[in-house]
Amino acid sequence: MMRVDHRVVEALDEHRRLIDEQGWSVVSVGGAGRRALPFSHTVGLNRLGHPELLVSGRAPAEAGYLLGLLGDEVLAGRRFHVGDLLQRAPWPSLRLLRVTSPDALVVAQAVASDDVEVPALQVVWCDDEGRWPWDAHRLAGAAHQQLFARAPKVAAPRQL
Repeated sequence: MMRVDHRVVEALDEHRRLIDEQGWSVVSVGGAGRRALPFSHTVGLNRLGHPELLVSGRAPAEAGYLLGLLGDEVLAGRRFHVGDLLQRAPWPSLRLLRVTSPDALVVAQAVASDDVEVPALQVVWCDDEGRWPWDAHRLAGAAHQQLFARAPKVAAPRQL
């Protein structure tokens, strides 16, 4: 017999309540282990016909703020797509990529309770110098984010 963790059931019920009241919610997952980075994602945007959104490498409050801005736009009818380049202060640039490992969105999947994977877009941020995580010239020691998506193909620099 499987034992049910009532804290998990209560947390899922709380997300369902927030979705019923607000249209969606946000969950933050602390990085597990020394090398894992924290990430946050929306829960419930898929009920609006939109992929969930995920941000990695930012503190829960900062990620929640960004996801709040974008989630409110979705609630108002905006639709984000793979490849969109966004400008939202205080971030220099944000790019949306298709999440290739949606199993990381455990809460969104549990709330959806479908057998189908919940689609998601990762909101990837560049650093203050405009460098993306996949850029070869990204500085070691710069702020990091885990990619749950494939890096876009970038053209090799032209030989002059």
